[in-house]
Amino acid sequence: MVYRVLLLILASGCASAPVGAQTASDDAAIGVWPWLVGNIDADIPTIVQTASGAGLDTIYIHLWRTTGVEAGTLHMVDETGTFPSSWGTIQSDVTLTSLIAQAHAAHLQVVGVVNCFLNGGPLPGYVAHETRLLQVVDHLLHTVDASGDPVYALDGIALDRVRYYSGTSNPHQVVTAFVQQVKDLCGLVPLHAFIPANLWHIDGPPYNGSFRTYAEAMGLLQGQYGHRWEDLASVLDVALPMAYVAESGLYGNNTGLMQSYLQTVASYHRLAEANAGVTVRLLPAVRAWTDAGQTTTAASLQACIQGASLGGADGFMTFRYYTALGQGSWWNAISAGANPGPAHPRAALAATSAAGGSITLDATASSSLAFGPSTLEARFDLDDDGTADTPWSTSRMWTFAAAGSSPFLVAVEVRDGAGHRSVRKRVVTPAAATLTLAGGFTSASLGSAHSLLLNAGPGAAGHVYVIAASATGTTPGTSLAPGVTVPLVWDAFTDLILLAANGPFLPGFIGNLDGTGWAVATMAIPPGALPAAWAGQNLWFAAAGLDPATGLFSFTSGAASLSVLP
Repeated sequence: MVYRVLLLILASGCASAPVGAQTASDDAAIGVWPWLVGNIDADIPTIVQTASGAGLDTIYIHLWRTTGVEAGTLHMVDETGTFPSSWGTIQSDVTLTSLIAQAHAAHLQVVGVVNCFLNGGPLPGYVAHETRLLQVVDHLLHTVDASGDPVYALDGIALDRVRYYSGTSNPHQVVTAFVQQVKDLCGLVPLHAFIPANLWHIDGPPYNGSFRTYAEAMGLLQGQYGHRWEDLASVLDVALPMAYVAESGLYGNNTGLMQSYLQTVASYHRLAEANAGVTVRLLPAVRAWTDAGQTTTAASLQACIQGASLGGADGFMTFRYYTALGQGSWWNAISAGANPGPAHPRAALAATSAAGGSITLDATASSSLAFGPSTLEARFDLDDDGTADTPWSTSRMWTFAAAGSSPFLVAVEVRDGAGHRSVRKRVVTPAAATLTLAGGFTSASLGSAHSLLLNAGPGAAGHVYVIAASATGTTPGTSLAPGVTVPLVWDAFTDLILLAANGPFLPGFIGNLDGTGWAVATMAIPPGALPAAWAGQNLWFAAAGLDPATGLFSFTSGAASLSVLP
């Protein structure tokens, strides 16, 4: 009740009611919707310069627009030639790598916007269309070049029109489930979403600042759009409530009411976060266009930006660039609401695969305009499941052993001293651990002695290893865990070697790798120990490792062969 009284006091007054002193944000953004204007490549330098000069931090770029069931338009150049024609049409409105490169050079982040559903269908819950949207997001995030670097190094994905359009009892679980699928695909890469926060749901007749209660407003938004803010807050990294208001609309030119409306929207989302036990970046989208119904002015922009700040938002998102183009007073208001200079760090991620299966991830090239590079911290997600596997560290490097030899995704999250973060992904391909067998021949009648050198690299230092063998071959191998296959066909000889491991004839076949990831084993084959019938065939040896800290397989080696002579 006290809070609602405060809002009424803020909203009271006439058209000339003053807006509170401007509070600047270091999390401000602008949206660029190229499909409204055509190819924007020639405008990229001006867009970047204008955004940077206004103190903005992020450019949202609209890249995919749904046009029908399992169909849409990709509003960017297909720079790799790998976008399937069956997914939709291509309208080459922006060379995305050029925009990203120029924005990153100015330390601006770039977030790709995906328009999801249509009024009249497809709507949330249409599985085939949701699958197409996931494929588009995957293409944007995970198309990589020959070195494993992302072709489109986006700093986030934003979902637009991820909602129902009409109704009073739409199932919010369906919308949340789809958003969760997108987040799972994004991993650590931030997921943003535009969420309706319409004036008629938040205030309602007679539109005088006597705002609906939180429960009333949430009930209306949930029923129509399928948005339960508390559930979405648990999935999203950045929420963009669409709190659009300007002059000549329902509030006339009462900037005090406009400010209170944005303050209410922001505070209601913060309450949703508190109820969900989470905190997200909150950037209400403010109106920067004029039509027959409403007129944006510097005063309306200032009121909205300030209201968002008073409600606890981290900043604001200006909607949109081209409708604000040439409006100097608007840009003055936008600039006044943003702290000078882009504030977010820029993550960089390199990787090297050492012989023996170790991978070193290196984020030391990450940078910031506001903080010295040595102060930045990084943590790594070693399997792209959205959860960091390493602690925050200013070293910004991590070496680990990779199980198997298939390429896989990793990510780094970089954090500056103010808590601002940036994420970068890449694909890495491990070099398999090596097992070298000295002397490639043995005699079934005479026997022989051999040493075996195992190199799993420094990332596997201290890991437990086991050397096994097969008399049958290496294909298809033996699966130890999903994605982890040792190149040996399990047979009776495998059982025999494992039972005899570390005995007098096979010392060192089981043990711990040394501090550099190496181990030495020896094998003494007594005369007549091998059947004479084996003469002319090969025996195969390979190793597997286990990380004692996690209990997970950490590597498998390639196979080494031993030919059996009479």
